[in-house]
Amino acid sequence: MREDLDDILSAGVEVCLNYRRLQEEDQVMCFTWSALVFQFRTGILLLYICRSGSLGLDYTQQAFDAVCACADSLTCFATRWQDATPYAKVFYFLLYSASWLPEDLPGRLRCACSFSELEAYLKQLKKQYLHKEVLAMIEDMVEPLISDIC
Repeated sequence: MREDLDDILSAGVEVCLNYRRLQEEDQVMCFTWSALVFQFRTGILLLYICRSGSLGLDYTQQAFDAVCACADSLTCFATRWQDATPYAKVFYFLLYSASWLPEDLPGRLRCACSFSELEAYLKQLKKQYLHKEVLAMIEDMVEPLISDIC
């Protein structure tokens, strides 16, 4: 089971890092809607796996680099297309709230959206037919944050 998780994590890290590298090289194929959705799904999967807290230090650093690359990619998409903004905002909210990241990171990140904005962005993503399992992972990550506030 642990080997499978390591394989999934390694694949997700490679996807995010390599995609961002290609995007920086201005590869045209990197700017498609399906690429945006795939990057978002991969980034959410990485955040979800990493929140379990059972990663070694090496994997934590690799995952950190990958989710930052994914965040940069999503920002690039949101700059290009207004309809991509919910993907970037939701991802940044989850990244900003991740407990496994270095303590000084939230101060270095763009300001995350509020809970009410997050709800509106999630409604938009649902209208765009985001995969149900991805939405379920997002809700799993958001739920503890809401209960901490209430």
